[in-house]
Amino acid sequence: MAEEIVSRVISFATELIGNSWGCTEELRGLGESLTMIRAVLTDAERRQVRDESVNLWLQKLEDVAYEADDVLDEFMYENLRQKIEVENERKRKVNFLDPFIFRLSMAKKIKAIQEKLAKVNGLANGFALARKLSVDSNVEIVPTRETDSFLNHSEVVGRKSQVSKIVSLLTSATNQQLSVIPIVGMAGLGKTTFAKLVYNHELVKKHFDKTIWVCVSDDFNDKNILRGILESLTNNSSPLESKNAILQNLQKELQGKKYLLILDDVWNEDVLKWDTIH
Repeated sequence: MAEEIVSRVISFATELIGNSWGCTEELRGLGESLTMIRAVLTDAERRQVRDESVNLWLQKLEDVAYEADDVLDEFMYENLRQKIEVENERKRKVNFLDPFIFRLSMAKKIKAIQEKLAKVNGLANGFALARKLSVDSNVEIVPTRETDSFLNHSEVVGRKSQVSKIVSLLTSATNQQLSVIPIVGMAGLGKTTFAKLVYNHELVKKHFDKTIWVCVSDDFNDKNILRGILESLTNNSSPLESKNAILQNLQKELQGKKYLLILDDVWNEDVLKWDTIH
């Protein structure tokens, strides 16, 4: 459990470095500290059954990691809200928390977490935990699965508060332009489950005329993606082979409708390819 939450926070911090509007150095420092601590977790997990002191260390680490997760949740929510309000061109009409004050507040919180992590790391040194690094720890395996929108209620759910925040962002947007909210992170961190929670949320179902789920996967094909959107809308397999015919049918289905499109399992980041769909 500790390794899972630490990995999630590392991924979260790394993503925010490239997409947020402040605290870059603090976020980078947090990611580096957690990466160092994650290196000892394999040895710690192996010893926890027989060593109560290591059990306590793992609990302390997990508590700090969850605290970091909450802070980064707050950071990402504010970041997403800023982006959507800019798209809506209503930023000047809304009294936001001053960005400068917000950055100072976040920097202070991250610094406090860094200090706690330093203490946790010091305890690890006292336990003489080995820093065992896996050669393949940074390698992500591209899955061949096809995801779906059906939610298994037995699935373990985290970040419930963030689900509510994303739902609020989606349902409060009033602009006619497309708003894009990315769900990013390393493989295995529950991004698909998170997307399902948003997709199946009662408020989302009420707010949007149409909800669409398409599994993209690594084999990028613009026509297949468009056909997948059409099939999700009609609940029928489409025999259409012409991209133009598919687009005409999509226009009929979506004309004047408010819709939510979730593209799951996206691996390809080639902007030129995505422009063929946009």
